Amino acid sequence: MTHLPNLEYDEMFLDEHLKPTQRPPFLKDLSKEISTVCKQSSAKVQSFYVVDDTSLLNFNCETFSKYPALSSLLKFVNSKYQCSLNSCVVNCYNAGQSRKLPHADDESYIDQSQPICTFTIGATREVLFYETSAAGVSPKLSLVQTLKPIEGSVYIMKPTFQAQYKHQVQPGVGHRMSVSFRKVVRAPIRQNEWPFSQMKGYRDINASNLLVQPELPDVPRVAPKLVLPEPPLIRRNSISLDTNRSRRSSFCAEDIDLLSKEECKDLIVKLQARINKIEIEEYKLGDEEVENLVRYEENPLDRAGIDPHELLPRVMKDISDITSECPKQGGVSTHWILQDPSLTPFLVGKNISSYQGISDLLTHVRALDQNNECLNSCLLTSYPDGEAKSRLHADNELYICNDSPICNFSIGEQRTIKFFNSRLHSGPPLISIPMNSLSLVTMNPSCQQKLKHIVLPNPQAVGPRFCLSFRNVKPISKKTQDLQQDAEPPTTVLIGTSITKRINPAKIAGKTTCKFVNCSTSGDTIKDASDKLDRLYAGTLTDLNDQPLGPNLNIKNIILSVGTNDIRSKSNGVSSLYLPVRALMKKANDLFPDSQIFVQSVIPMGYEFRWTASNVMSFNSLLRRCSREIPNCSYLDVFDDFIHRGYPVKSLYYDHLHPSAKGTAVLARSFIAIARGRNFNIKV
Repeated sequence: MTHLPNLEYDEMFLDEHLKPTQRPPFLKDLSKEISTVCKQSSAKVQSFYVVDDTSLLNFNCETFSKYPALSSLLKFVNSKYQCSLNSCVVNCYNAGQSRKLPHADDESYIDQSQPICTFTIGATREVLFYETSAAGVSPKLSLVQTLKPIEGSVYIMKPTFQAQYKHQVQPGVGHRMSVSFRKVVRAPIRQNEWPFSQMKGYRDINASNLLVQPELPDVPRVAPKLVLPEPPLIRRNSISLDTNRSRRSSFCAEDIDLLSKEECKDLIVKLQARINKIEIEEYKLGDEEVENLVRYEENPLDRAGIDPHELLPRVMKDISDITSECPKQGGVSTHWILQDPSLTPFLVGKNISSYQGISDLLTHVRALDQNNECLNSCLLTSYPDGEAKSRLHADNELYICNDSPICNFSIGEQRTIKFFNSRLHSGPPLISIPMNSLSLVTMNPSCQQKLKHIVLPNPQAVGPRFCLSFRNVKPISKKTQDLQQDAEPPTTVLIGTSITKRINPAKIAGKTTCKFVNCSTSGDTIKDASDKLDRLYAGTLTDLNDQPLGPNLNIKNIILSVGTNDIRSKSNGVSSLYLPVRALMKKANDLFPDSQIFVQSVIPMGYEFRWTASNVMSFNSLLRRCSREIPNCSYLDVFDDFIHRGYPVKSLYYDHLHPSAKGTAVLARSFIAIARGRNFNIKV
């Protein structure tokens, strides 16, 4: 009857197990039991679990021993289809109610090697089946099958069905009940699974300790044997399921129950140290590679046959003229000297032809190496005293050509520059160079992608230091939107996932003159958000209605709501997401320097996803840290709005992960304050 090979429909299921006279009383008893169970759910579409062994699940559920009709129905299903199902989800749909979004029953505690059998009672409702894309990230699903299960029928979704298709129950007339039988197993406990109350610092004297079992008087406590994963078996770049599983420690749930809170913390520290060690080994740079990236020359003018006593006074005069026009009281000051300022309207600088000394020095630097012939501009950095310094950074702005070197010529007091591996969060410097006066530090192509550098203070210095950084600035035309800011209303762009997909742009903007655009897509990752920023800059990004935004937007705010789909696969922590997150924020600031960037925290995942609690907290800390490092970037904390007494508020979710109508309203309040430009206190 069905076109899908992984879906079966049995219209005469109940008639094969009951006589015609037994069917009405059985359905009446079954409806009573389902109504009793569903009363414990506060959702609009009431649903609740009934399980053989309630200890398998870490949220509220009932046992089959209380419900004989459900137990009999489970026996019918197991005997008919030769399976070993041990649980069911009962659902009650009133008139007009439905599961509004397509979904798949692919939770981690469901055994996908067993089928899922759904029994129908009451009114007939359409069940739509959609095929997902091969990549699994397509925002559009294609409808492939429509089914109308009648009362007493069963449709069976085979083991491979959830990976290929999603289903959705349509609204209709009349009351409908369904019983979805499935097999649940004990979900593996991760090494960092903590209840929200303990992670948030809440102290509830009535709450039981979930990680410590009471010790029996006659049974001695057994010390668990913990086996850490071997570093050679872990490949951080792989995304396969087997590799992700190999990252986990090999102890089981019974062992972790024997650990105290302090022992769990110590174990997490050891595992994180092992991960950091593996990361250092993966991103390690050899001495020869570092030497190819950075080159230091003590007196380059002598090699070129230039008399510094003739050139240096003219260069210093130019520097004095430039710094006197734009004085800065204390701290480091920067000034651009460009070959053609008209080609780079995004940079405010002087014409290099007006400063003959710096122009001659640029000519000599070009002659030192054939790779330096493309240099066409200079960034003058002034360090007025020994306390002035520069932060750890990389010169990788969009307007700098990455295929060209950067030559830093020093004049004045000695300063030390240190280079660090940019792909590691910490570690010793790879190279340290004491830059003397009239010396040259050349950073070759790809240096900015692999290394970061910092100029340290020198308390013993009595005079200033000047650095003339010669670069190749590529001409980028100014965006059309910058020329039409007065014509276009201030716009707030939301780039998010399914968490923010239900935000209504019209209600956010209201009757004000501002504009709000929602570009959220289900399943989006950090990489997808980065691609959307590129399309937003190019004017090809589309909103929820597939309408192109165009290049003429006056973008005032950009809200980034990402991370939910990235951290669900990070069972060993989210430290590896630091670089992608920071790169995303930096790209947003580079592409839209006049806009304010807001990075929204990930909301708590509900009870079914409680094992990711630690990952959510760690990822939000990572977002907060990165937002402080990037200019014009603020951290928007909405995590606490979804928490009460240390646990997620159930009424704010409709499926333990996505916000309900009330949860969406909680998010909308912050977005309204941002879009309408009110006095908004960002929670940092």
